[in-house]
Amino acid sequence: MRMKLVIYDYKIDSECCFFMSINSELALDWFIEFIKEVSFEEVIFCTEETERTRQSIEAKLGKRPDIQIVSSLDSPAGVLTLKANYIYDRRRLTKLIRKGAVNLSPAILWEIKNKRDVKNAEAALDRIRNFPIGRYINLPLAKAMDARLVKTSVTPNQLTFISLALGILGALCFASHAYGLLILAAIFIQLHYILDFADGHLARLRGTASGFGAFLDGMTNKVVESFCYVGISYGLFMKYDRIFFLIIGLLVIVGHFMIDYISFLREACFGRNFSYSYHVADKKRLFRAVKKVYWFLEQGDVRFYIISIFAVLNKLEIAVIYFAIDFNARWIFNVVKVICRKF
Repeated sequence: MRMKLVIYDYKIDSECCFFMSINSELALDWFIEFIKEVSFEEVIFCTEETERTRQSIEAKLGKRPDIQIVSSLDSPAGVLTLKANYIYDRRRLTKLIRKGAVNLSPAILWEIKNKRDVKNAEAALDRIRNFPIGRYINLPLAKAMDARLVKTSVTPNQLTFISLALGILGALCFASHAYGLLILAAIFIQLHYILDFADGHLARLRGTASGFGAFLDGMTNKVVESFCYVGISYGLFMKYDRIFFLIIGLLVIVGHFMIDYISFLREACFGRNFSYSYHVADKKRLFRAVKKVYWFLEQGDVRFYIISIFAVLNKLEIAVIYFAIDFNARWIFNVVKVICRKF
């Protein structure tokens, strides 16, 4: 049975949720993707920003007679309602609607009440979106740890420094070609990633999230990842006594740096980060699948799982050659996109 859906905007400090940082692209795109996935008889967006919302929706979907934008609407009976101040789990929400459920609250992940909640939700969603493996393994372990640490004197920054120490220990173990130390390195790296989730989560639990903590966390990740690539390359050089692996390691480090640098440069010049969008091929199922696989492989936690798995298999040379090709292909591709102005 097809149903009607009403999406209510929400004001935070006199600003409409749809056009705040978390909703300007993320939430509106999310609602549009949801509308495409679930067939509704009619969809009504209720917001004071009627003209702006209409322009955004028409730019993405074209003119649709089943979509209306109104400035006010009483809560109608017998229709499904979503609110812009809630962050929903789309998969769970879709299942509830298809089962005919009227109460959609089990699908709510986060409630937005103020601008601090916007930033916290943005960070949490970043974790979920950009850590496709870690959110199922590392994140639950981090949350269990934080449930015990939240009442102690341990600070999030202390967890960050411990994760940095564990990551560097892992990199030093990678520098040895002894198999036992490679196993230990894989363990250290996974512990580093658990604490990487735990520090930010603990800060949000206590309401002490800060710009400095976010900077420290991001810097720690880059330092540990770079040290790991150096350690792996040196270990392979010692194992095979071939300068080829030092050159490969250098290519990995250069590629790793250039991806971040080009991304920063484009954001500074054009106001947005790089994204892998294959506009012509997007409608073809094969290219969509390739795009998803490539997105999956480029995520930070996936890279560390690749390193850990190949360390256990004692085949790190495969991982480091893959990273050298992947990183450099990506930044060159992004430079070509800038030159050709194909955004």
